[in-house]
Amino acid sequence: MAGINIGENSQIEDNCVVHTAVPMIIGDNVHIGHSAVIHCSKIGNNVLIGNNTTILDQAEIGDFCIIGANSLISRGMKIPTNSFAVGAPAEIKGEATKEQLASLEKSIQIYIELTEEYKGQGL
Repeated sequence: MAGINIGENSQIEDNCVVHTAVPMIIGDNVHIGHSAVIHCSKIGNNVLIGNNTTILDQAEIGDFCIIGANSLISRGMKIPTNSFAVGAPAEIKGEATKEQLASLEKSIQIYIELTEEYKGQGL
């Protein structure tokens, strides 16, 4: 039986599908944008998966990666740590920039603060 392990401070936005036939790990501080289809084996820590992205079977995303919106990560593709990938099929365009990673960190922090605010309101 396959399981899905989702790390701390990770968000999966509206209309996403997360499905697997093998054990899946989604790391800490991962932001998965609206309508993404996640069918991979691993997403590392501190990763942004853009809106409408599809990640197919046995793909792996390293730590500190940015995957652009509407990308298609092909079956078995390995995205190395600190990469920026985009396209359908996705291509690695270089390293994730400091600005991209800072924006990801800021969005994760906003969601952490909203979670605390909602808990305080009993939601």
